[in-house]
Amino acid sequence: MAHELARQGQIDAAIQNYKEAVKINPNLPGLHFELAEALNGSDVQQNEHEAKKEYEAALTASNFDEKSECRLGAIAYDAGDLKRSLSHYSEAVRLQPDDLEANLGMAKVLIEMNETTKAAGFAEHALQIDPTGAEAHFRLSAIYRQEHRIADSKREIEKFQKYRDIKEKLRQIYREMRIRPEGEQSEQGMGRQ
Repeated sequence: MAHELARQGQIDAAIQNYKEAVKINPNLPGLHFELAEALNGSDVQQNEHEAKKEYEAALTASNFDEKSECRLGAIAYDAGDLKRSLSHYSEAVRLQPDDLEANLGMAKVLIEMNETTKAAGFAEHALQIDPTGAEAHFRLSAIYRQEHRIADSKREIEKFQKYRDIKEKLRQIYREMRIRPEGEQSEQGMGRQ
C-alpha cells in the first residue's frame, strides 16, 4: 500500500504506511530503504535526518545495500564531509562495481578532492554503463577542464547538453502522456483524420 501511495505522489500517507510496516516487520528486506526514499521525497525539512537514520537501518538489515550506501554518500557530500562521502561511495562500488550512481558519486567526490585522474576512471566507467548519461559527460568535462584538455572538455560538454536536452524532451512527452486522458487524441492527431 505504501509503495502505491508513493507512486501516486501521496508521500505523507506513504510514509505513515511504511512506518506501520516497519512496526510489523522491521527486518523486511528493502523496507527501511523505501521508507528513507519516501522521507527524502517529502517536503518536510526534519525528515532529512530521519531519512538518514532509515538508510543506516537499511544497512544494518542488509550490509549489501549499495543504494543506501549511495544515499548516505550523497548526504555526507551535501554536508561537506568528503571523507565520509568517499567511504560510502567506495563501499557502494565495492558491492556493485557497475552501479551508475556509485560511480558518478565517486567521480564527484574525487573531483572535489582534486584527484582528477582517479575521478576520470569512475566517470569513464559510468559512460560504459550508460553512454547517454548527461551527468557523466558533465563530470568528465570538468575533469578535462582541470587537466587543461580544452578540446576534450568542449566535446564532453556538448554531449552533456545534447543528452540533457533529449532527456528533457522525453520528460515533457511523458508528462503530456500522463496528463492527456487515455484514448484522447492530441490536436495534431485529430487534424489528420
